[in-house]
Amino acid sequence: MNTLFDILMKGNIGIIESPTGTGKTLSLLCGSLTWLNSVSTLPEDYVRDGTKENKQTQTSLADFPAWLLDITDEDVALSTIKYDIYITCRRKTGESAFPTGTTEKAVAETKRTKIATAKGIVREGLCSSAERNPFGDGKGGRTDRCHQSIVSSVFTLSPQIYYCSRTHSQLSQVFQEFLHSAWAEDVQCSCIGGRRSFCIHPTVKRLPTDAQMSDECLFLQRNRSRGKEGCLFHNREREESIRDEVLTTNLEIEDLVQYAEKEKGCPYYASRKAIPYLKLVLLPYNLILNKKSREALGIDLKNQVVIFDEAHNLINAIGDLFSPTVTLSMLSSSHSQIDAYYQRYSDRLSSESHSFIIHLQTILKALSHLLTTKPSNFGMVNIFTVNRFIQHLHLESINLFDILHFITSKRIVQKLNGFVDTLGEDGKPPVSHFPAVTDFILALTNDNEDARVVVSYSKDNGPFLRFLLLNPSVYFKEIVDECRSVIITGGTLQPFSEFSSQLFPHLSQDRIVSLSLPHILSPDHVGAFYVTHTATRQEMRFDFSNRENPSLLSDLASKLGILCRTVPRGLVVFFPSFSMLQTTLRFLHSTGKFSSLNELKPIFSEEREKDVFAAYSSYLKDHPSKGALLFAVIGGKLSEGINFSDDLGRCVAIVGMPYPNKTDVVLQERMKYLDQQKAGLGQDYYSNLCIKAVNQAIGRAFRHKEDWASVVFLDYRYCQQSIRSRLTRWIDNRGLVCNNDDVLLKQLQAFYQRFNLGV
Repeated sequence: MNTLFDILMKGNIGIIESPTGTGKTLSLLCGSLTWLNSVSTLPEDYVRDGTKENKQTQTSLADFPAWLLDITDEDVALSTIKYDIYITCRRKTGESAFPTGTTEKAVAETKRTKIATAKGIVREGLCSSAERNPFGDGKGGRTDRCHQSIVSSVFTLSPQIYYCSRTHSQLSQVFQEFLHSAWAEDVQCSCIGGRRSFCIHPTVKRLPTDAQMSDECLFLQRNRSRGKEGCLFHNREREESIRDEVLTTNLEIEDLVQYAEKEKGCPYYASRKAIPYLKLVLLPYNLILNKKSREALGIDLKNQVVIFDEAHNLINAIGDLFSPTVTLSMLSSSHSQIDAYYQRYSDRLSSESHSFIIHLQTILKALSHLLTTKPSNFGMVNIFTVNRFIQHLHLESINLFDILHFITSKRIVQKLNGFVDTLGEDGKPPVSHFPAVTDFILALTNDNEDARVVVSYSKDNGPFLRFLLLNPSVYFKEIVDECRSVIITGGTLQPFSEFSSQLFPHLSQDRIVSLSLPHILSPDHVGAFYVTHTATRQEMRFDFSNRENPSLLSDLASKLGILCRTVPRGLVVFFPSFSMLQTTLRFLHSTGKFSSLNELKPIFSEEREKDVFAAYSSYLKDHPSKGALLFAVIGGKLSEGINFSDDLGRCVAIVGMPYPNKTDVVLQERMKYLDQQKAGLGQDYYSNLCIKAVNQAIGRAFRHKEDWASVVFLDYRYCQQSIRSRLTRWIDNRGLVCNNDDVLLKQLQAFYQRFNLGV
């Protein structure tokens, strides 16, 4: 926490690894909010300093009444009083944020009355003599102007913390930690998300994809603007009322949605309106990483703090987010819609617009033709640099930047959406793919060396084009440059150099602060065992060439039997892929070994489209002494989002190593690009993809300081120093090599005897 505070005070970049169960989330919240509280004071030199960087602030404060400036002389933190200023302004203007009929006593009994000193100063300033009262008689436009001036200026002066994670379920856990902290009394915090989490419209919320939800929502808004039936929940007054509830009460997403349903207002737009007034904003990665999303939400990152939690996959997340894919059907649909629009309105278009639309049609036609007719010298998957791709399509003479400026300045996406609405049947608009196609064209404006274009003629998925971003710092740099500080954190981040080289290559190393914290687990609560050989002294190596080796699979079954007889409660076995899991299951069934293992511990197996965890955990709860065996896949749902704390996972076994397919042309292109930056980076990247996934799976079993479990590595390669050095340090430091079954059994028995639990 002290390191985090120091990073934020100095405006540095932090890479902090803190194992699960060490109080990482609470430390991040308390450390960052402590810093925020310390800098939220508005000192005299900040208000009156005439330096260039503070000139804008000085101007915005010039119209403030003297009593408000006097507060700064009292060293009262803005973070303490700003909400009271806002609420008092609204109440004074007759726009109470509290429910109708709420008494002054009830208001006084809210949690915010605990800030008595600041409240007294504010209320004295707002409600004393006419000389100090900026509201006059409370009537007319002067009140509104004062309200807006004070609210907007005061709120923008205080920094904000944007806390990001990958999923809403992870953000929900962060929110619960926040509610149990001392800061929940004084800090305005809310979760911000997409329509999938917030929409309450009965039709929109049932749509299968986010894109369809967005299209339908905007369609209903356009309908309403034309006097037709629209969304009855999209109402400014009700949304502002819900916004005020967000600001006065820290609500979880589910609670906010319920409140909005009761008020018949849109929680999606209400939560967006609350963002400028929040101190702590919780939101998914993509809403911060994507500039369009930030602009849509009104998020300005200048001098703010952004924390990326669960960041082990952040680099890949950036790459995926900015690697748009377009299919032949998407291109054909967009081309048809542009043609129809042009034919309908061509006589109204300026000569400039005529020219740009013709260029746009040329681009769409060229892209469609490439996917329609496979050149004889093309393979099934083809890789181009950006320049070569544009040259191959003979589009060098078209300025893509001008095309994109035309699309933006003339609001072509919005106009085309409105036009497409008129083409729908039974009042249902056809989905417009033009925004996705525009994203692909925008991606083609990246530097030639930062990306590639993939042209695929897949028989399974149909032909498609994919822009492949190779340099994630292209998009991350803007965030880093705008923010005061960026914090990268997670339970398994090693090696840190990967983040420095791929996300912060433009920064000097002295601005990047790295910290790896040890686990708080007692040393005797963790067992780590490296199993190197089969009973016949064959190396235990589950690589691609050995994946169906019957002698190796038979020995694996024997070692699983040892684990089932020794490990109490829950045993989780991770395989490197679904393919390997299925191969093992087929072998176990064909040899009769499945039934033998199933008698020792009932077997539950992960499936792609089926949730097996509920059945596994339920059985363990009902049959603790019997226990259960769960087969899972590294990289699957169970290795990423499920916690195997306590009896759910008293042992985690890792079969083989989950290296990605090295023949994949996209992976090859990424590795080649990294090797061009520095020799060996490509192979490091390849190895890290594997080991990070392993470390994530291991961490599923250790969720708090009293937890205990063993980790069994069932592959010879884990003993190699190049591999062990990349494993989570608190595991490798406890590792013991077991080169035969007797040693493995003896070590396991010794470990579990400490906890006085029978199998």
